[in-house]
Amino acid sequence: MLRTVKSNVFTLGVWDEISKLEYKLDGSGARMYLPQSTKIQKIIGTLIHYPNLIDAIKELEQMRDQAAIYLTINHLPAGVTVPIHTDALKPTTYQNHPKVERWHLPIWTNPECWWWDEHNGRINMLAGHWYGPLPYWINHQVGNDGTDDRYHVVIDLDTITPVKHDY
Repeated sequence: MLRTVKSNVFTLGVWDEISKLEYKLDGSGARMYLPQSTKIQKIIGTLIHYPNLIDAIKELEQMRDQAAIYLTINHLPAGVTVPIHTDALKPTTYQNHPKVERWHLPIWTNPECWWWDEHNGRINMLAGHWYGPLPYWINHQVGNDGTDDRYHVVIDLDTITPVKHDY
């Protein structure tokens, strides 16, 4: 069941951190800072330079009592609609639903940005709110019909292993 929870740690400090990152085009018109399924433990050394982002990761872990395992940051430029698709994780023991929960934290957005999936329909997400678990394993689509870009922090949680990270 999809939930929306206001972030208590959300600040424009997260925006200050992620707005300076280098994003790469992913083929759909969207841009990503990290490839999907980038292991947090693999990049933990670089995250130390992003204390607001670390606070957001910790908040979600504590809220769900689940360990964050994957991180990506998505940038959807104005006017871009990503085609209907399903996401698959890199082959791991987490591959099959429901071993992973995917949560989005919109950092910068506009009212014309949307998420659509075949279970929940169309959703307009507000900055500073966690949305999840979002069903990435079914048909879904995102679009930005506005004039401002949209940035989301996307975190996958391990639904099997309790939180044990210490950032």
